[in-house]
Amino acid sequence: MMKLIRSIIFLVLLIGLATAGLDYYLLINNQKPVFNIREYNELKHIEVFKGLFYQVRRKIHISDKEEINDSKNVTYMFILYKINIPTKKKKIKDDNNIHIVKSKDCTDNQSIYVEKEDYKVYTNCIEKIRIKNNKDLNEIENNQSLVNSIINKSLYLKTENDIEFYSIKTDNNETYKLSKCTNKNVYLISNSDQELDCISE
Repeated sequence: MMKLIRSIIFLVLLIGLATAGLDYYLLINNQKPVFNIREYNELKHIEVFKGLFYQVRRKIHISDKEEINDSKNVTYMFILYKINIPTKKKKIKDDNNIHIVKSKDCTDNQSIYVEKEDYKVYTNCIEKIRIKNNKDLNEIENNQSLVNSIINKSLYLKTENDIEFYSIKTDNNETYKLSKCTNKNVYLISNSDQELDCISE
């Protein structure tokens, strides 16, 4: 009986050490740990991962969907030993900067910024969207790839009611919202709480 108990204890220790090590490796490589129970405090924006012998804690910056490197105060606690995980913001190449010019005559109405056969972009209170070498989004031939470039540089927030939501950071450190219909190439870029109507499109 004692031999069985010792075997079980040894197995638990082995599993605990292995999962703690694997999740630490994921963490330092900007990936969320997987062998744990997740808890999220929406009021304090604190996300906690509780493993067998460890705990990871981080302060959410924008969304719990964001990468580890985009969070604040990321800590890894192994039993009683605490490790602060360094975080760093992604560097945006100068030739990929997103520059948005606000409209002087701003209303709550959405307006069509780009309309092509295969896709459409709406904006709200935006006069210009420039990418790369100060060229405007609707002045470049391959507009669709540039819209995808904006999405790739944006922070994914959530998908709700067949709409994907993203957060855009511009070259002058302003935040805009981008939403996209999941089943069609229809987009809205806005700095307000405007909603994209995917049903009528």
